[in-house]
Amino acid sequence: MALICLDLDGVLADFNKGFLEFLNNKLGTDYKKLENGVTHTEYDTNFMDFLYSGGYGKLLLMRQHYENTLFRLLQDGYSICYITSRPIEARNDTVQWLARHGLPIGIIEFTHAKAAAAIALGVDVMVEDNVNQIRAIKDVGIPCVMISREYNLGISIPEVPRVSTSQQLYNTITSFI
Repeated sequence: MALICLDLDGVLADFNKGFLEFLNNKLGTDYKKLENGVTHTEYDTNFMDFLYSGGYGKLLLMRQHYENTLFRLLQDGYSICYITSRPIEARNDTVQWLARHGLPIGIIEFTHAKAAAAIALGVDVMVEDNVNQIRAIKDVGIPCVMISREYNLGISIPEVPRVSTSQQLYNTITSFI
């Protein structure tokens, strides 16, 4: 059966909210959005602390009940894998996070070269939120689904459907295969 691959941060996990909470607690700030107020220096100097404090495993929240969609796809016979841009040092925290949220744990690739990883794995459909990654994956011929987020609104990529709910995600994935 088909292999469905999902990004983690921005698709299943709310990285921005978890990292922002970490920064606000550490710096004594009250930032509301990463894009509004957090300097590149604050981001860069605190990211490694976030990583090595187990932030990926402990602080990130699950988005929009997508776990139900994953289990429905599994019941329908699809296979699930993940390709993430997280650093490899986050592997244990990532597995812990998936387990904590009751998500299937299988193949997890840690790379910024998601299109190449998707080809190597034989991915049939990729679910992603990053516009640049979506374009690269689409360019190698793999159907892609864009998860709608505030930072990718207003950006349209031909032949890449945008979804906002878990039901839309399920319907779109199953329409590709």
